[in-house]
Amino acid sequence: MKQDHLQALLFEFFKTFFDRDKFGTWRELIASRSTKIVFVDGKVEEPLKAISSELGDSHPLRTDREVFDCIVDHWVEYEAVTKGSEHSFNPAELFERTLAGLVSPIRSFSFRLPLCGADLHHQMAVSMEIGGINQLRLETEETSTHRVTLDGKLDAPTVRRAIDAADVLLQQFIGALLSLDIAGVADLPPGRAPRLTFEISPTLSAEDQIFLSPNTARIVDGFFFRAPSALSEFEVKAADSRGVMSVMERPVRELLKLFSSRSPRALELRNAARLFLNCFSAADYGDAVTNAFVCLEAVLLEHSQSDNLVARLREAVAYRIGTSPGDRKRLRRQISELYDHRSKFVHTGQVREKPGNRDSLRDTVGLILRREIEDLEE
Repeated sequence: MKQDHLQALLFEFFKTFFDRDKFGTWRELIASRSTKIVFVDGKVEEPLKAISSELGDSHPLRTDREVFDCIVDHWVEYEAVTKGSEHSFNPAELFERTLAGLVSPIRSFSFRLPLCGADLHHQMAVSMEIGGINQLRLETEETSTHRVTLDGKLDAPTVRRAIDAADVLLQQFIGALLSLDIAGVADLPPGRAPRLTFEISPTLSAEDQIFLSPNTARIVDGFFFRAPSALSEFEVKAADSRGVMSVMERPVRELLKLFSSRSPRALELRNAARLFLNCFSAADYGDAVTNAFVCLEAVLLEHSQSDNLVARLREAVAYRIGTSPGDRKRLRRQISELYDHRSKFVHTGQVREKPGNRDSLRDTVGLILRREIEDLEE
């Protein structure tokens, strides 16, 4: 990327854009935060595409839309500085700020995400300093609802990418908590999709409301912390005398390891945790089975292997968590049955769910994911 060439292309974009209606068009764009104004006009779209091409494939801004998002982010921030006054509006200053933002778009964002529905008054108080790449921290707010929040930081080139990344991180984190057996999700009424907001800064405007994606919001609305189900006698006594948080040290250590590591294996397991979460958020049993198989394949099979998928998964599952020859036989049978369910769903869009199928699916996949997280090298 040659900065003088990029500067010339950005100048052409500014010239074309502000020749249309100057300050009025710019204010309209900032108010609407929409791409429709730019992309309706081909004269503006052409220099935008040229800027994207000049930045190249290795640049953090991957598409024309993201280039435009970056430009708008800096325009909105400039508007906040000038208080929207036409008298204070300085195109040359705005140009320099925008150019610097395109050359080095990666910025640090702080976020605060809800980690339980506001109506869960029985939610136990939680305080965990996870740390790691995203400096994660869990805290229970001192309010009547005991809302638990996940705070942290992430790097992104645009506000839109930061919002998407925060949503994905929350999915990975909740999936990991569920697999480590220290959380649960209450059964929610079919079709219920609450609108839950979260905070991220710097953002477009202090007045903006940022919403979790519907699937994530559905899980968060029913999410709750709980003590691990497989406690030793000593741990049960400790939990009774000192509180549940006293037996959370080991799973918190696993969380820290998972979200601190930059290794390819850690990335695979974080993505697998997100897939595991889909086993809970999927309203359709067929969707849950499909996500379960993708999760198992991601954590148990090599990338290069593509033949005899179900046979290799049967053996991998049986020997990963089977405790006896009879138990391994049961697991092989379960994987074969689940694969039949997946095939029927893929080909017909329907599969019959029997009582206990979904719980068995979650237990098996969650146990395997937990073992893989525990075996992750620090």
